[in-house]
Amino acid sequence: MLNFYGKHYVFSIVLFSFLFFNFQTNAQCTGTSSIVEVCEKDLDSANQTFNLFDELGGTPQPGGIWIAENPLNNNALDEASGIVNLWAINRANIHIFTYSFSSCDNSTATVTINLGGYPGESNTSGGANACQGDTVNLFSFLDSSSDNLNTDVNGVWEEVPNNATGNLSGEMFTTGGLEPGFYTFQYTTPAVGNCPERTSMVILEVHRLPNPGTPENLEFCETDDFSDYTNLNLHDLLEDEDEDGVWIDMDETGQLTFPADTIINLQEIYDTFGPGMFNFLYKVSSTQGVCPDQFTTVLITIEKQLSLVGTISIDDYCEGNGPPLVNVVYDDSLLVDSIYEVTVQLSGGVSQTYSIPGIQFSNGNTSFTLNEPLPTNVEIVVEITDMGPASLCESFIDVPTDSFTILEVEQPTLTADDICFGEATTAYLSNVVDSSLIQQSNEEYTLNYELTAPSGTMQVLTSEEITFTNGDGSFIIDAAFITETGTYTIVINEPLNFAPPCPIAPIDTTFEVTPRPDNIELDLIIDNSCDAASVMVTINAPQLNNGQYTVSYKVMEVGSSVVLTQNTIVFSGGTANYDININTLPAGNYIVTVESTQNDTTLCREQFDFIESETFSIDGIPDVPNLDASQSFCLGDYEPDVPRISDITVISGQGLQWYDTADSTEELAVNSPLIDGEDYYVTATNPENDCNSSNRSVVVVSLIETETPITNNANPVFCAEDMPTVADLNASSQNGGTIIWYTDASAGVGLPASTLLVDGTTYYATEQVGVCEHPNRLAVTATVITVPAPVLSSDPELCVIDLPTIAELEENITINASYNLVWFASATGTASLDTDDLLEEGTYYVGATDPTFGCNSARIPIIVMLDNCDPTNYDSLIPDGFSPNGDNVNDTYNLVNFQFIFPDYTLEIYNRYGKILFKGNSATGPWDGTSSSGGLGSDIVPAGVYFYVVNFNRDNLAPKQGRLYLSR
Repeated sequence: MLNFYGKHYVFSIVLFSFLFFNFQTNAQCTGTSSIVEVCEKDLDSANQTFNLFDELGGTPQPGGIWIAENPLNNNALDEASGIVNLWAINRANIHIFTYSFSSCDNSTATVTINLGGYPGESNTSGGANACQGDTVNLFSFLDSSSDNLNTDVNGVWEEVPNNATGNLSGEMFTTGGLEPGFYTFQYTTPAVGNCPERTSMVILEVHRLPNPGTPENLEFCETDDFSDYTNLNLHDLLEDEDEDGVWIDMDETGQLTFPADTIINLQEIYDTFGPGMFNFLYKVSSTQGVCPDQFTTVLITIEKQLSLVGTISIDDYCEGNGPPLVNVVYDDSLLVDSIYEVTVQLSGGVSQTYSIPGIQFSNGNTSFTLNEPLPTNVEIVVEITDMGPASLCESFIDVPTDSFTILEVEQPTLTADDICFGEATTAYLSNVVDSSLIQQSNEEYTLNYELTAPSGTMQVLTSEEITFTNGDGSFIIDAAFITETGTYTIVINEPLNFAPPCPIAPIDTTFEVTPRPDNIELDLIIDNSCDAASVMVTINAPQLNNGQYTVSYKVMEVGSSVVLTQNTIVFSGGTANYDININTLPAGNYIVTVESTQNDTTLCREQFDFIESETFSIDGIPDVPNLDASQSFCLGDYEPDVPRISDITVISGQGLQWYDTADSTEELAVNSPLIDGEDYYVTATNPENDCNSSNRSVVVVSLIETETPITNNANPVFCAEDMPTVADLNASSQNGGTIIWYTDASAGVGLPASTLLVDGTTYYATEQVGVCEHPNRLAVTATVITVPAPVLSSDPELCVIDLPTIAELEENITINASYNLVWFASATGTASLDTDDLLEEGTYYVGATDPTFGCNSARIPIIVMLDNCDPTNYDSLIPDGFSPNGDNVNDTYNLVNFQFIFPDYTLEIYNRYGKILFKGNSATGPWDGTSSSGGLGSDIVPAGVYFYVVNFNRDNLAPKQGRLYLSR
């Protein structure tokens, strides 16, 4: 056996010879198989990149593929290179890897690895800990010699000695029921081939779980005496607890004031917090840091005494309408909203005591029903005697009793007198009880009844006030309600003067109406009561067997007692017609009367004399009213009322009567509101004869509605430069009308829309629709902001050398502090300039603006000149060199800003021999390094030193001479 880097290779000489011979005689692309033994893989980190290809015999060709027989090894194998990570194969076993190269030949070769186990590193020096009651995975306590190496998983765990506790199942060990102490475990990986089994050891220390003890809870009623609990040691409420724990006041009663405090005062707790549940937590901490802290809680309950203070009420009711409902009104400051059980005691006509659960008390009101059956017509007293649930306290009840009666009613009776037609009848009631439903009524009241005629027509009537004596009373049914002969029925659905909680059966009776004998029928027939041409008397008299009729008629002028025409007849019955001659009567108003007297004694007859009268006129029809056929009404003029028929203007006509159509017979009330677009018809009435005009006049009504205009801005703000006018005010019509503006709240003349607005002036808008203008005007106060123009305090003195900006111009501007300056390049342009913009010679414009409303002033021009420079500073403007090499940088010799400072300057350039090369000014521009006298080219001068002469031609300044360097 050879050992290379911790690997054990076992070669069989016979096998090797065979393989060698076979390769020689029949070489294959995958080489030949081999067996490799790796016992202690963990000792060599090279086993992380174990090369299977190197283990093949023969002459294997690269380019094939490796496959692990066990799919669990796929993650550890690189199929292309044959590199396998033996540290990632966590199972001691025989592992086979096959190499194939199908594109070369169909041969395969295997490398078999007898892989010894790795049991991990023992943990026997206190690194394995558990708490009583834990279940732990023993693998978690095994160490590894490298982070990349894991313990094999196919070993066996055992207790040492074997089966010491019986709590081991595979790699899981349960510490429940074990005493604290040390427990030893052995983990063994199996032998593989010549690789022996390997073992590691774990010594697990099981630590004691802290014991917070078993609590004893206390329960009290708030009425109990707490004097024995003013110095209560909480440990007295625990059993078998560890004594090194700490009490925690979970409800912050303030009783525990330092960590070792165990004394509480229940009297103080109750005095401070009242009834409630108070938790005191006892915490025992783990001393070794393995076991968790343990807790137990002592619960002290002080139950609130239930206090019911209030009233109850129960209504009487009739039998069958139960069960009785008890309504409770209570003081909800003494009793919280909840569901309670109530104990009631019934006395009086019954003796019962029972509890009613599940009653919801809420917001000072509740109700519940009592159990039935209960006796009738006796007073039953209800008393609430207790409340629950209250396991510790006896409830306090302060609720007065109330009583009720279940009423059983005896039915009243009804009779009525038979009568002759046209008479009233009397109905009689008996056995009517009062509201006690026991005593006979001695009250006074009215009642409703149904009266049904023989034809079936029914009327609902109300009696006069009936006085009852010992349950008896009567009422009269007026003859006006008795319109037929035959049998009438009276039905009283509610014969009592109160509403009992159950219905009372209706009572009824009948009475007979005997017909009266027919009376004589007299009638006057006038062809036209307003312009009569004929008057006829008609008589229909029943035949009399025991008497006679005497009939007479007469005509008199209205307001006079003089009879103008008359006649009389006597007969025993029959029909007759008589024409009354009125042809000789002049125009006027008349009354015609016909009378009949009879002398018989027929049964049920009451009337023996009859008379009929009619008025008529001759030529009594008035003229039709005169009025405009179309009339308009402004609704605003009538506010808060509306125009009515009485507001229609009539030119002539008396006794006016109004109608909604040309042929309607239903007169309209003169106070009827007018309807827009409606036609109204009117007739005239002669007050002496009530005759109407033959035709009706018609008027079409137009109702024009106007309202106060509305606005979304009653205080508009305008800028004076916008020249705001009345047309710019904001007001709108609610009826599609026209808006008229005034400067007076109620008078004045409307303003043209082009009227310029005046600052601070209140304008008044009204709505005009058609000819109507609403009387109420909307007030709008206009603010017209006029921003004063800035003032140039002094001309600016600027020099281009200083690179002046617009900000320097502002130093010469005077403006009100509440406004801002805005600069422009033109008098009318909208684009403003920034204050840090560099100035150029020319004209700038500045205005003021209101920062709040954006109003602007007129713009003033500012003429900018940049030539106000100190001549002593001109040297800085003359450069000492330039480089005309075409790179667009310093390609010309430029006198900076001379065109502003010295607009008449001249520049002369000379070579060292005094020959002039260039002469320029503001018109020619700068020198570009060329000369017609020749240089590098036809006119390009070479690099070197040249001389300049600058003539300023201003303020008698002497010329400036100097030299410059030209580089290329």
